[in-house]
Amino acid sequence: MTGRRMFGAQAVAWGLALGTGDSASALEAARVLAGRIGDAGPVAVLYGTDDAREGIAAFVAKRKPRFGGH
Repeated sequence: MTGRRMFGAQAVAWGLALGTGDSASALEAARVLAGRIGDAGPVAVLYGTDDAREGIAAFVAKRKPRFGGH
């Protein structure tokens, strides 16, 4: 957002990138990430919903979210 350049390792450390490597490892990383997203409540990955707010509240409270599908 600032236009400042950074190296890949720094982007990974800041959580802005999954990592570096060959295309096979990138595909596996994408599969793992897709699985994590799929494990979330289906509505929780959309902004402006009750589940999205619950997900954020649970994260802040360091507790497991209770998704209601709304």
